[in-house]
Parts: sequence; structure tokens; C-alpha cells
Amino acid sequence: MDIGCDYGEKTLAIIKELKRNCVVNTTAIDPAGELLNIFKQQTMNEKISFICATWQNYQPEHQFDLITAIHIFYYIDDWQTAIDKMLANIKDKGLICIVIRSNDEVCQFKDYFFQKIHGNNKPELNFIELCDLLDHLQIKYKSDLVQSRLNINDCVLLNEQGKELVEFFFAFLMMICLLM
Repeated sequence: MDIGCDYGEKTLAIIKELKRNCVVNTTAIDPAGELLNIFKQQTMNEKISFICATWQNYQPEHQFDLITAIHIFYYIDDWQTAIDKMLANIKDKGLICIVIRSNDEVCQFKDYFFQKIHGNNKPELNFIELCDLLDHLQIKYKSDLVQSRLNINDCVLLNEQGKELVEFFFAFLMMICLLM
């Protein structure tokens, strides 16, 4: 199961890897029907159930071997309830994979950027808060930090990566402004 599957790029990559060793039946959940439709058009040959819902509103009908939540915890207010629901819907030998940002310089810049847009001083929750919660709940976990290839200094240098990062932030700003 992929929670917050978006238009399926990461889900399809995971399916491709899993298919090397087993039969894969996937449940893909996302609250954006438009994104699910894009995903559906790419996946005529895969066994995927598409669910247009948030994780909070979805009621699984069975347990899963793998639950992924890749960069979606930013949109979930109650992390403990979300994790409890994942634990209730994973098989005994199953795996839950949560990907969330660390607190590196790119993320600190994003927090600064959001503060300027939204006017609040509350940074987006990150890896540190997730680990703190898992420790508090006494849930065993393994964590890996993956170094971002983004370097915030590239924005000042305006090299190719910097131009892409600046374009991303401006596109993101435009999207935020349109949603307001």
C-alpha cells in the first residue's frame, strides 16, 4: 500500500523492484482524484486498487505486507493516530516505510520561506519529531538518513541546480498564492 501515491512515480518504482521477487498487488491512496487518474493511465498492466481518500478517512479491508508513506506526514495532523492505524493494518512480518525530511539546510530554508509566506514561526515537522514520537511509543525502528543532492548555495551561484531550485521555489510560491 502506498499512502499519498501522487501520480504514481514512486509507487511504480517500488512495484518494479518488488516484482523481481514476488507477485505484487498494490493499493494506491491519494486524496487528489486528478493525480490518481494520471496514475491509472500509466498502469494498465499492474494490479493496483486506486482509492481516492486521505489516510485518515480510508478504512482498509485487509492487512498489508508493506505500507509506504513517502513525504506525506507533512499533511497529517495527528501522527500518532496515523502510525497506530498503520500498525493495525500491517501483517506480522510486514514493513512500514515512512520517508520524511531531515532538518538540513534545504529544509531550514523551506521553513524560512514558509514563515515569510504564512507569517507563522512553526517549522514543518521533520525526522527528529518522528523519531521522538516512535521512541515515546516504544516502537522499534531503523532509520537511514539520505543526503540530499540539493545545495542551497547553488541558488546564489545560479548554476544549473541552483536555477532548478529557484524555479521550484517560485513555482511552489505561485501554487501557494493560487490556493490562498
